[in-house]
Amino acid sequence: RKPAKEFDAIIKYLGKKHLKNEIFFWEEKELTKKSLNVFANAQVKTFTIPKSLFAFLDSIKPENGKNLIVIFHQSLENAQPEQIMYMIIRQIRLLLSFSELGNLEAIDETSKLAPWQKSKLEKQAKLFNPSSLREIYSKLFEIDLAQKTGTLSMPLSQAIDFLLLDI
Repeated sequence: RKPAKEFDAIIKYLGKKHLKNEIFFWEEKELTKKSLNVFANAQVKTFTIPKSLFAFLDSIKPENGKNLIVIFHQSLENAQPEQIMYMIIRQIRLLLSFSELGNLEAIDETSKLAPWQKSKLEKQAKLFNPSSLREIYSKLFEIDLAQKTGTLSMPLSQAIDFLLLDI
């Protein structure tokens, strides 16, 4: 992609200064080689969501608790429980949107999905009834609230285990 004007301005500014400080850039997409050549000693670190996490999210369906726990613990090898929790919340929210016909506009995120993603979510949502998805979403809220307020009586990964067994 074309470098933004802001990025060019930053490069010009840094070119005039002889700073010895560490500088961090966070970009939504990887920088081009041309952009990276400006920084001779650049260390590029890419942080992507592990594929195993998406496999876990796709396997969320009723009566699949034992399998979900196995895949969840595999996902824990490459991701933090908080990241997985966030992704479960997102997945259930999307499934709720797809399960309640005509409610796709309620969540802006659905407009950004590719057609193949929408198709997968529609199929997955049909496995649930909307009331069970709302119940799961409510439990997720309770776990998240307890985690953030310090009142969760167990490690987050254990709380997720119990939730998955209930699905």
